[in-house]
Amino acid sequence: MSYFPLIRAPGCTGWTTINNYPPNNWEVKECPDKYIIVSWVSGEKWTNECLGVLAPGQSKTFTTDEMLSVTGTEAIPFLSLTRSIPDRECESLPLINEPTTYTPAWRASIGLDSGRSRTCYQGEIDPFPDTASLLTFSPFIQYGENIENYLLFLNLERAGKTRTSAIEVYDAASPEDMLGEIEAKNNNLTVIDLNVFQFSNTQLPVIINRSLAGIPLYFSRTSDGSELSMEHTHPPASLVIHGERWAAQRIIKEKWFNKLKNH
Repeated sequence: MSYFPLIRAPGCTGWTTINNYPPNNWEVKECPDKYIIVSWVSGEKWTNECLGVLAPGQSKTFTTDEMLSVTGTEAIPFLSLTRSIPDRECESLPLINEPTTYTPAWRASIGLDSGRSRTCYQGEIDPFPDTASLLTFSPFIQYGENIENYLLFLNLERAGKTRTSAIEVYDAASPEDMLGEIEAKNNNLTVIDLNVFQFSNTQLPVIINRSLAGIPLYFSRTSDGSELSMEHTHPPASLVIHGERWAAQRIIKEKWFNKLKNH
């Protein structure tokens, strides 16, 4: 089973609904009571807290506001369901004692709330290797009057040790000119204001990180928060139908990383 983050965004609070029932009826047959665990980075270690028990077939929603009273920090909390309670502190993210599903993955509803509107996606996050990288295009940017666009870059790794890496922003038509560079932190959510780049609807933004992988969430909102939109792009491997998908992804990334100027 995976982890389920509680995210946040400008003008919004976050909420996550976790479910103690599998996403299909052929990979997981048994679904007993499970402990609800929240994990967050504190210093150079992971801190884990048990929030109670979730019965079979039940769901529970948590918000960023109420979770702040548990963690006492702005660090992104990651929820999980497991049959065993991990140590209070550990250097590595606890392994979840639960079977994994693949078609589809075991997911939660991960959303944002402005007070006037809500948006969410069905998702999860698994720890990324600390040698991985990011390549994402952003066709989900919204255009129009009083619309704000942001990239929410979400990373999770096993080690609690903090490290940073630069997110580079380009226009695909002018790969030799980097438009901006933003510092991203592992085991955290980095909010990038895309409005400052003033992309038009004829441009294709390209965003990369050469040493930090993560989930890129594209979030749009009207200035008054009455309308929200959130979408995530898939890794290049998902565009490959036949052959070795991850080998193809490596080739795609290498070509784009070489094409984009390395500052």
